[in-house]
Amino acid sequence: MAVIDDLRSAVRKALEEGRVDMVLGWRECSDPLRDAPFYARSPEDADKLVFGRGSVRNLAAYLPRLKGQKVGVVVKGCDSRSVAQLLSEGLIKRDDLVIFGLSCDGVLDRTRLGRQVDGVVLGATEDAGTVRVSTAAGECEVALDDALDERCLRCRYPNPVLADENFGEQVAPREPEGGVWADVDAFLELPLEERFRHWERELGRCLRCYACRDACPLCVCRDHCAAESRSPHWLSADSGVREKLLFQVMHCLHTAGRCTECGECQRACPVDIPILALRRALARDAEALFGHVAGTDPEGLAPLLTFKAEEETIPERD
Repeated sequence: MAVIDDLRSAVRKALEEGRVDMVLGWRECSDPLRDAPFYARSPEDADKLVFGRGSVRNLAAYLPRLKGQKVGVVVKGCDSRSVAQLLSEGLIKRDDLVIFGLSCDGVLDRTRLGRQVDGVVLGATEDAGTVRVSTAAGECEVALDDALDERCLRCRYPNPVLADENFGEQVAPREPEGGVWADVDAFLELPLEERFRHWERELGRCLRCYACRDACPLCVCRDHCAAESRSPHWLSADSGVREKLLFQVMHCLHTAGRCTECGECQRACPVDIPILALRRALARDAEALFGHVAGTDPEGLAPLLTFKAEEETIPERD
């Protein structure tokens, strides 16, 4: 409780002093697995802020739309990477921003948890590494690691990389077996045909709703998105899987070296397509080729946004 009390006190003070017009945080809602994004606009609103396993949404996604306003934002470690990336690209201004950082040891994944219980989740409580889940069929227990978002199980940045004020004790990064890219490496070892069939099968379920794009904190093209451009006409209205795959490839290339792996794209998908894996494959390549981890340096540009005649990590000539 001390952490949330300290956060509320700091937010209340920032609003009272007029250092910010609003603070983006989370508040409770009717969903037992999710806290709702919340704009605290008055000192009294600070008491509504919460933080826990349900504080999933990456609030950095709202920042580009609030240009010109003094905004406070509450971030977890992973979210702070998105803030740093937006700053590095000049998409938001540091002087307009107050960052309240919270250390985090994982958030719940509705999809993973839902696969392990019978029926709709009506409530969830945590005790000693176990999540007790209530459904209409009764109660059951799920191990915490089986209920957390998979990216939390390989998290290298549980503490904010950038914050004006930090709250909570520092959390040790995870050290997953096989390393943070083990899942990507295992998939890329499959034969090409098998990988292609995987994505044909998964993207065959895509509704082309573009929720993945709309949830991405780094997607800022708005009405100029190639998915909906008619001049030039990059994508047709065809509902075939190749058209859907083309959009995902375009989106991945657009965010290559910029994607902070926050997982908002996958979380927003209404049919649970594991599209974060596509983005992680390029994030791995960006790190291997350029030593670049997106969202860890608010002063540095992504490698594909710069040009060097000689890349230090790519031997072009002997």
